[in-house]
Amino acid sequence: MPKRTDPNVVYLRSITEIALQKNIIQLATSKGWTVVHVNDSRQQRATGLPDLLMIRQPRIVWAELKREPGAGGHNNDPTPPQVWWLNELKASGQEVFLWRPSHWMSGEIDPVLE
Repeated sequence: MPKRTDPNVVYLRSITEIALQKNIIQLATSKGWTVVHVNDSRQQRATGLPDLLMIRQPRIVWAELKREPGAGGHNNDPTPPQVWWLNELKASGQEVFLWRPSHWMSGEIDPVLE
C-alpha cells in the first residue's frame, strides 16, 4: 500500500469521476460494449442507480464510479441508495463493480471488459 505522501496517491486523488468515466466508456466501446450512462440518478425514480450499464451479449455489467478516498476532501464512499442498488443487482446475479481511478491505473478493469 503506498504511503499517503506517495506522488501516485496524490495523482490518483486528482482524477475526477468524469475523467474515469470517459476512459471506461472509451475502453468498453472499443471492445464492442454498448454503454448507457445515467447522468444524475438523483433526478430519476431510480436514485442511486450505478453510473454505467454495459451490455455485450451474453453479459451485462454495472459499474458505480467513485473518486479515490480523500479526493476533494470527501470519503467518496457510495451513498446508501447506491449501496442498495449494488447489493440488489449483485443478489440478482448481475456483474456489479465499484471502480475508482486506482482500479483503472492498475489495469484491473481491462479484463472485466474483455
